[in-house]
Amino acid sequence: MNNSEDDEKKSTHSHRKSSSRSIHKSESNGDVVGTKRKRGRPPSSSSSSSSNKKKTKLSETHVSDAENQLQETNLEPQKNDTIEKKQLSQEKNERERREQEQREREEFEKERREREDLEKERREREDLEKEQRARERFEKEKFERERLERESLESKKIEYDSRNSLQLDTTIGNKPYTVGRCINLIESKELISDDVMDTIAKHIFNVKEKTLFLSSLNLQVVLSKLHRNDYPSNAEKRKDKIWKDLDMFDRIKHSVNDCESVIAVIHGPHTESTLQNVYSSELDRNSHWSLFAWFKSKGKAYHYDSMSPVNSKRCEEVFVMLRDYGILPEKLNDFWVPHFMSQQRDGWECGYYVLLILKLILDKTQYGVAHPLSRVDVTTLYREWFDSITSVNGKFFTFLLNSLQNAHSTTTSPYDNIDKH
Repeated sequence: MNNSEDDEKKSTHSHRKSSSRSIHKSESNGDVVGTKRKRGRPPSSSSSSSSNKKKTKLSETHVSDAENQLQETNLEPQKNDTIEKKQLSQEKNERERREQEQREREEFEKERREREDLEKERREREDLEKEQRARERFEKEKFERERLERESLESKKIEYDSRNSLQLDTTIGNKPYTVGRCINLIESKELISDDVMDTIAKHIFNVKEKTLFLSSLNLQVVLSKLHRNDYPSNAEKRKDKIWKDLDMFDRIKHSVNDCESVIAVIHGPHTESTLQNVYSSELDRNSHWSLFAWFKSKGKAYHYDSMSPVNSKRCEEVFVMLRDYGILPEKLNDFWVPHFMSQQRDGWECGYYVLLILKLILDKTQYGVAHPLSRVDVTTLYREWFDSITSVNGKFFTFLLNSLQNAHSTTTSPYDNIDKH
């Protein structure tokens, strides 16, 4: 009996050990299934109570998980609504931000355009002001220029009138010579004097630039002063005074090398030495004019006299004076008298011969180079001009009168229209 009790105790002890091991194993796996019951033996009260606790704990855990899952399921639509609202709010903010930026850009662009318009208006106003100032300056300069031109023209007119309003001698009066006055004298076939020949030669025949024309009036002044010894004793000053009296400084500045020809009207026949013994009345009746000409192209001087040799001594006196004071070359020893020269038939035709010869010499001047008259010119080409020199229907008389009338009909002075400016 004792042995059976011992065996029963051992089996009970072993059963407990196995139960405890199974319980520990099931707990470690998280699945409590209870304690194996030994076949034929009911579980003990302690083991059953612990298993119930564990079951209760597990069931509670499952319930809380289910409740949490249910709560999460119920909160999902709310969470979606919140996210959607947040997205809508962000989109609205973004739209408002873009609209604000657009408005700012439009305002900036508007201000920029306004600034550009103001700057454009300012530049246009400045340009208008500059243009106005430039126009005023131009008008002022134009007015000043016109004023100076008027003053210059007026001074030239005064000079022109003073140089060309030549005075007649005391036997005729103190009326100045004009183109109209020359026309009246020629039409009435009066004696052509120094003043008339000088006016026609300078302003009708248009003496060429490289031709030095010396009027008989200036030559008489110089010869008279030389005879009276009125010029300075100094050679250079003497020469300058003579050149000034001959009215040469406006045309020939340096020496005879500057001109191609020298043409002088000779008023004779008396020389300065013989004039002292001649009465003025006799001088008027015995006046005679001829033409002296030196040509650089030929290196010779010629004396064209329509009543040769009446003016030979007077011409020689002029020739020596011109050579001594640098107007003619120093090596020039004499002048030549063309023997083919046509001679006048009346006592008052000499002035017309002088003018005709002067015209022909100027017409033969080409490219500034003058040439003397030839035999063919006098005896053939212009013979009719010389033969009818003072005839009313003659070619030269008609030409001379028409030239004077044309000059008189247009203007007697190139400065007469200064008042129209």
